[in-house]
Amino acid sequence: MGGAQRPAADPARPSRRAARRLDGRLLVSLELRAGVLLAGAPAAALQQPGEERDDRDDDEQQRTDDEQRPEARPAAVPFSGLYVLGVNPQNKPLDNPLLRSELVPEHVKPRLLGHFGTTPGLNLVYAHVNRAIRERDLDTIFVTGPGHGGPACVANAYLEGTYAELYPDISEDLDGLRKLFRQFSFPGGIPSHVAPETPGSIHEGGELGYSLAHAYGAVFDNPGLLACCVVGDGEAETGPLATSWHSNKFLDPETDGVVLPVLHLNGYKIANPTVLARIPEAELVALLGGYGYRPVLVTGGFDGEDPLAVHQRFAGALDEVLDEIAEPV
Repeated sequence: MGGAQRPAADPARPSRRAARRLDGRLLVSLELRAGVLLAGAPAAALQQPGEERDDRDDDEQQRTDDEQRPEARPAAVPFSGLYVLGVNPQNKPLDNPLLRSELVPEHVKPRLLGHFGTTPGLNLVYAHVNRAIRERDLDTIFVTGPGHGGPACVANAYLEGTYAELYPDISEDLDGLRKLFRQFSFPGGIPSHVAPETPGSIHEGGELGYSLAHAYGAVFDNPGLLACCVVGDGEAETGPLATSWHSNKFLDPETDGVVLPVLHLNGYKIANPTVLARIPEAELVALLGGYGYRPVLVTGGFDGEDPLAVHQRFAGALDEVLDEIAEPV
């Protein structure tokens, strides 16, 4: 088999592979609902950025929040794609894909496949990773692990124009939105998870457990690549995912890229509470530390907290992690 030849190790130099393995990074994220934060990870809020950054980025975080809010960017509301029919079974257009009027029963799909689940948190992470890509000119991919996370990635691909570019019949207008919502998680349409049909997908999200392995596989022999991998807490209970945490032991900082896992603890899988969201925070940190990661904890959305405050904390945590990744080893 072919492949790039790895450089010989310098005996006078400390092992950078060991340094990367012991100095891994992990963000423990939170849950968001259309700009309103829900109870997320059982972790204390951690805000690391200095006051200068907080003051400087008020407008920037407002823009990031606006990009997610339905009143500012209504096409991004994954709720609509999941539940709103767009056209009725007789293919007569329904004039409420943007939820500009009150929902009535005939607007709703007769059979709901999938669930809203992890989508708000995915929107939050996606928006902030895009901000970091713009600011830092990063070569980055976004791997979505949680099941039924398709609404977030389809909606964001549509907003960016990628979806209409690949599927011209899903145009960037009201008629295109109707078609997009109609086909989502509907017979003859597209799945509710990140499937091969999703623009840019390298990971099939319908079978849980493989996202982190795919993220690590993408960065091997690709030293300039950062793979941001969102891991759902239900997915984290599968055997393949639990094993994939150890993939950091195979990375070589000289020839491989970086994986940034984001463990999204929204507390539940489809029908039950999740283990990692219920164990004590100290136990969670010890578990991830034993895998070779340094957890950076972010939580928010309790007691009606302003979403902008959570944006600030998440942005600060992400910048802290990316600054550390950029440091020479």
